Amino acid sequence: MKAIVVYAPFDNARLSFVLNWLFKERLQLNFIITNKVEDHSISLSYGKIIPGVPSVFCSGLLGETGIKPIQLPTGAWRQLPTLFPADKDGYTVSFDLFSAIFYLLSRYEEYLPHQKDKHSRYPPEESILYKNGWLQRPLV
Repeated sequence: MKAIVVYAPFDNARLSFVLNWLFKERLQLNFIITNKVEDHSISLSYGKIIPGVPSVFCSGLLGETGIKPIQLPTGAWRQLPTLFPADKDGYTVSFDLFSAIFYLLSRYEEYLPHQKDKHSRYPPEESILYKNGWLQRPLV
C-alpha cells in the first residue's frame, strides 16, 4: 500500500499522534514523515508552501514540548470554525489543522490550571468550545 508522504520540519510524538489518528485510524492510510523535500514525492506539506503540493499552516504548537498557557486564536475556514488560523496567506488549509486536532483530542486546556466544579471536574464553561458556542458542534 502506498503511503501519504508528509513534509514537516520536525517529527515528534505530538505530530505522530495526530497523523496516526487522522490517516491510520480514520482514513485507513499509511503515512511517512520527512523533513527533506527532495527525498520523496511529497503528498502534503505541513508548515511550508511547496509549489504543487497541498499545504497546511503550522502554528508551532506541535513542535513544542510541555504544556503552557496559550492565547488560542480562532477563525473560520470555508465557513467552518477553526483554531490556530494562519497568520500568512498561501496555504491550501489556512489554519493549523494538526494542532487543532491535537489540542481538542488531548484536551490540552484541561491540563492547565483551572477552577474545578463541585465534582472536581473541568467545567465546560471554561473550554474554548463553550466560549465560542461550539460545544455541541463536532470539530474533529
